[in-house]
Amino acid sequence: MNVCLEFFARYTLIILSVTMLVICQTEGQNQAADPSLPENGEETMKEQNTKIDTVQLQITAEPLEFSISEIQNFKISLTATNQSDEVTNPELHLVKLFINGEQSMAWNLAISNGLREEKWFALPAGDRVSMSWSMGQSLFPTPGEYTLVPSYKDKELEPIQVHVLP
Repeated sequence: MNVCLEFFARYTLIILSVTMLVICQTEGQNQAADPSLPENGEETMKEQNTKIDTVQLQITAEPLEFSISEIQNFKISLTATNQSDEVTNPELHLVKLFINGEQSMAWNLAISNGLREEKWFALPAGDRVSMSWSMGQSLFPTPGEYTLVPSYKDKELEPIQVHVLP
């Protein structure tokens, strides 16, 4: 019995720790561009777009290179746009993130949990919904080269390269 309680306590602690690292914030739709970013955006940000069925998905990661001491500055964002003429459920829980070939449990927890606005589940025609997560510590445990491969409904998007410096 004690072994079961100890396992449950450790498992719960792990889940709570990962969940606590994930800080969610809903981004407004009419946000101005960040003037601190370079105009071309290529040096610090990578965007991936894909249109699957009626939903266009955009994944943004920034910055693409940073030191481990600046890991809290890393942000990954998701925007889904309904390209159809009717309300649709974009099924954003189906967006997966693979890091160096391994599916990210931290991403799965972030994308599937927490408060969501109504549009997350019922996206009006032509409308979009966005969310960002500051979860660098959960995604990059040590300095190194990381390849992030988002997928949506089992279709891979173009990889995003992130370099974490010592």
